[in-house]
Amino acid sequence: IVKETKYGRWREARLSTKVFAAANRITGLRPEVISRFQPLVFASYTKEQFIQVVEGVLTTHEGVPKELGTLIAKHIWEKCGSAGAADPRQAVRIVRLAEEHTEQELIRVMELLDLYSST
Repeated sequence: IVKETKYGRWREARLSTKVFAAANRITGLRPEVISRFQPLVFASYTKEQFIQVVEGVLTTHEGVPKELGTLIAKHIWEKCGSAGAADPRQAVRIVRLAEEHTEQELIRVMELLDLYSST
């Protein structure tokens, strides 16, 4: 039930509402909060799934050719896929840091990130 009061008048509406939440980890959440939801745990991407997701995100949202998306996805997977830490957002960061969408520039950015990143 939602109630709104303005200038001495009020209105009420009944809403059928469902709340969905997402998190990478729930270890820091209090049990009282977790008990209000049904936690679901999904498996990590396979290498093929990860490459497909990255290609889709980069071509659709960042305007990167599929071949370059594949190059970036494979690079990220080699660095952290086996540990289950490969994240499509890493690919978006690489593309946005690059001055242009060329293979040479993307490789340069990936090498710099490999050299200076802690992860």
